Amino acid sequence: MRIKLLVITILAALGFVAAFPCLAANVPEKRATFAEYPVQNLTTRAAIVMDKDSGEVLFSHNHDFPWIAASLTKMMTGVVFIEQGLDLNAQARLASADEVGGGRLRVEAGALMTLKDIFFSALTGSANNCAMALMRLSGLTNERFVELMNFRAWVLGMKDTKYYEPSGMDTRNTTTVDDTAILARYAFKNSIISKAATTFWYRFNVLSPQMDKSVKNTNDLLLYDPDLYITGGKTGYLPESGYNLVIQTKHMRETRPELIVVILGSDTRQASFNEAKSLALWMWQNYEW
Repeated sequence: MRIKLLVITILAALGFVAAFPCLAANVPEKRATFAEYPVQNLTTRAAIVMDKDSGEVLFSHNHDFPWIAASLTKMMTGVVFIEQGLDLNAQARLASADEVGGGRLRVEAGALMTLKDIFFSALTGSANNCAMALMRLSGLTNERFVELMNFRAWVLGMKDTKYYEPSGMDTRNTTTVDDTAILARYAFKNSIISKAATTFWYRFNVLSPQMDKSVKNTNDLLLYDPDLYITGGKTGYLPESGYNLVIQTKHMRETRPELIVVILGSDTRQASFNEAKSLALWMWQNYEW
């Protein structure tokens, strides 16, 4: 048992190193014309901006303030599921046990789908029943799956995050903007997670009973913003949490370094988008690399 634990720890540590290869990345510096971001204009409970390559934090507001993760939880669900190495072309059925309320893929229990379609429905469409199905179909017990979610958080240095289940419906799932930025930086390096997080419409065929389905990404910045080129993202909402958002973004028209922006606890969905964009544009204007 000790040997097995040691192997798991070493592999996790190697994953941690692989997630952050840019140890010699250019560290951003304040421009001569630097001006402080008007934090008094923020309505969100907490926010952070991180330079993706170096991991340098360029701005933070209530950086270690604990907040309900809501569907941001699904990023870690996706990480743990992908790390099990399953064949995404394999087929599986949704089950009534996957239903936990909230947003869901509208199919009946017993619907036959590929694991890829279940994964994209969970990450792209934020379907809670599909997130629960990922845990059930992972080959792990529910307890072990959640244990690995928390273990991965520990390995990554997410010291203020705690998970109790994979959908985000449990208000005990808590995180901070610091920890969410760390998770985003790791998760979006995976090509499957990144693809799911940047797909605006995902269309697929349920195999049985046969039907065409599509899920829409809840991150409107993917399609409607002229300034941001989103390379990763996830939204989250519960009545108790307000609107949460994480984005990884480039500038749409100019060659600027990639940023990770996290917003926790906005009063409206649009406010989370507006403040994330405002923070990104301000960082590009006030830092040089």
